[in-house]
Amino acid sequence: MSGYGIDDIRMTDVANSLSASGYNVVVPEFEEIKALKITPESAQNIKDVFLVILEQEKLNTKNIGFFSISFSAGYGLVAFADPEIASKVKSIIAIGGFSELLDTCRFALGNYLKDDYPGNILFYNYLHLLYDDSDALAETFYQAALDNRFSRSDKDKIAPKLYEKLSKRHKEIFDRVKVDTDFRKDLVQKISAAYETPAKSISPIYYVDKIKSPVCLIHGKNDDVISETESIKLAAKMKQFNLEFTLELTGLLSHGDKIPVWKQIGSLPGLASAFGYFFKNLNEKE
Repeated sequence: MSGYGIDDIRMTDVANSLSASGYNVVVPEFEEIKALKITPESAQNIKDVFLVILEQEKLNTKNIGFFSISFSAGYGLVAFADPEIASKVKSIIAIGGFSELLDTCRFALGNYLKDDYPGNILFYNYLHLLYDDSDALAETFYQAALDNRFSRSDKDKIAPKLYEKLSKRHKEIFDRVKVDTDFRKDLVQKISAAYETPAKSISPIYYVDKIKSPVCLIHGKNDDVISETESIKLAAKMKQFNLEFTLELTGLLSHGDKIPVWKQIGSLPGLASAFGYFFKNLNEKE
């Protein structure tokens, strides 16, 4: 029996479980998130979908919550800091989310040799800020991320095939990213400088003081994709503004690789308590 990685949590499975418990569950699919795009558009899209949900007469919109994971959890926290909807959500649960996007970028690139999945996603999203005509190179990084994510066999990997079609210059960039730590650091510094303003617009740490509902933050210890310090920073900011929240750092969740439950059995009560906090606030009467 194994624990879960964030990537193993399927929102459809969560929805089915909640539906069986008597909740109405909406699981929207956002094309840019599905395509692993990191963009301010996602926070706005979450807000827009929520506004549509509020108009549904058949749903109980007085007791409505938000449940999300990873980058989507961060987008959601930004969305629900918007004054137009902040008071409309009863409870929020964010699992393995980020608080500051550029810090998350730096962390991912620092762990590149350990797990290149998040780093490849970042390069896929932001290489256009540094290089002209980078579409083919970005697609190669995107497929390299998916080769990793889906554990494709050597014969099924797509990135190596795309690599062979790259220009000499783009091959050199791809190769240096893979082997040169200083080159990766230089790239992330340039990306940070070029993307500072948009990054802040989707970083919850800058908006968390405007959130009105209780927030349950859950993060896996030693998460190699989004550091647990991201949730710790959010919790500290919420405490600073006397907001309602709970923080649970657990050994039962990572971001990808599975962890044997028997090694983390002591984490079960804390994780159960965190979910209980979310549902208690969700079901609380006006």
